[in-house]
Amino acid sequence: MVEELRNFGTVQAEQIQVSIALSVDGDALSGDSEPQQQEDSLVFSPGVPHRFYRHITLDTYRGAVQGKMNLVLETQVRYRGPRGDEHCYRTVDNYDHADGVFHSQRGSLSCGHKADRVPAR
Repeated sequence: MVEELRNFGTVQAEQIQVSIALSVDGDALSGDSEPQQQEDSLVFSPGVPHRFYRHITLDTYRGAVQGKMNLVLETQVRYRGPRGDEHCYRTVDNYDHADGVFHSQRGSLSCGHKADRVPAR
């Protein structure tokens, strides 16, 4: 699975930390074996696609595309703006097997509060 993130602003975003979590039927999939683990901060330049990859098993893929499993993608991005101001957003997207795409379920412009945590479904 590939998620593409972009900076639609006019200046670069700095000190970016990206967290992408997948869950199936409410259970989080382990990211321990992912080759793309982010340890250092990133920079997002305007207009440039930044792709992040997460792997799922063939059984999970088949279950999701056949509508037998509920596949949820939670993305959190923390970053600094040009004045050093800190920002964070979180989105939760659900895979719709009928349309073959992820649809946004909810989001937040704040990631620091316990109430903003996204419960597994």
